Amino acid sequence: MKLPFRPNPKTHGWPKRAALSLLTGITVFLISLPVSFLLFLNHDQHAYPNDPQNLLSALTASVALGLALAACAVLASFTVLLLWSLRSQQSPQ
Repeated sequence: MKLPFRPNPKTHGWPKRAALSLLTGITVFLISLPVSFLLFLNHDQHAYPNDPQNLLSALTASVALGLALAACAVLASFTVLLLWSLRSQQSPQ
């Protein structure tokens, strides 16, 4: 038995693509933040062994890198989803 599902009119079009893109960006940020923090902290501790600001420096650099990667992921995923939807609208069915 197949249940019919009506499309949700609230998430039709670009808001659905924007929401998916924002979730992608948040996921990339959450994954890149601890990884880049540990890498930057390791580098700073080897480059400047007795500097008390290594922790703050690594945290600042990892947040900046995470935000940059998240912004790129949001733009890339929104572009791909938008082009994919435009292509599916133009193709004959």
